Amino acid sequence: MESSGWSKVRAGSDDLVIRTDFMNDRFQILLTDLASVWLMSHSSQEILKSCEKFNPLIESTPDKLITHLRSIIKGGSSCEIVPDNSGFTLHISSKLDTLPFKWSFPLKLQESEKFRKYVTLPMLFMILESKSIEEELCNIIRDKDREIEDYKSSSAQLTRRYLETRTFNKEDFFAKRNVRSVDSSNGSDFFGTFCQATNHSYSAISNKILTNEQSATVGAGDYKPPVDVFTTSRSPGSSKKIAEAQRLEALKRRLREEETKEQSKPTKKNKPKLIL
Repeated sequence: MESSGWSKVRAGSDDLVIRTDFMNDRFQILLTDLASVWLMSHSSQEILKSCEKFNPLIESTPDKLITHLRSIIKGGSSCEIVPDNSGFTLHISSKLDTLPFKWSFPLKLQESEKFRKYVTLPMLFMILESKSIEEELCNIIRDKDREIEDYKSSSAQLTRRYLETRTFNKEDFFAKRNVRSVDSSNGSDFFGTFCQATNHSYSAISNKILTNEQSATVGAGDYKPPVDVFTTSRSPGSSKKIAEAQRLEALKRRLREEETKEQSKPTKKNKPKLIL
């Protein structure tokens, strides 16, 4: 899965976070206020059809269009999110060379299960991962203390006394650590904090969760043992090759259809198209 990571956006006077994903020939846009989630999901073919609707003078492949769209959404400056009756609409208005590049994506409110899948569950696994990292770092510090003690037992002397540290005690460290209070009225940027906190491991964890779900659906009816999210392996490059072959075949089919249409039309002077 290719993911852009969460970015902070505004819809009117409200703060939200948005992300884009591209996996198994589907382009997704997710929007959340950290209580609900809104989603848009298009296949590569649907992206091509939408391009014909919003940008008739531009020709491109689905991969290049999706890459360009994700870059615009990540940047945020050429996007506007507008509330509507069914959720939100993401409007894109920018330039591609000298041509206007416009798009509109309807984002529909999803059931609570989708919020659990895309927000809650990855965050829970991130907590587990953080706990594992914490334990590993504490072990590294203890090993360093043992190394220092070994130097001292060999009559090694510290030349700069201000560098001397006490032996690390994990229990004392956490007992003395003050818990930072969470107060919604103190001006804390929770949405910005969410984006920073999920910057590194969120995409990798989400990728493994979705990969596990797909593996569970293959051969439905056959029992499969539970899979550890952090140890799942996947066939390297297999899904990517299949998706690429499907996109190429779809593009060839579309080109053949376009040639047939052009041949059936009377000869006329057409406007030049920009090929992305």
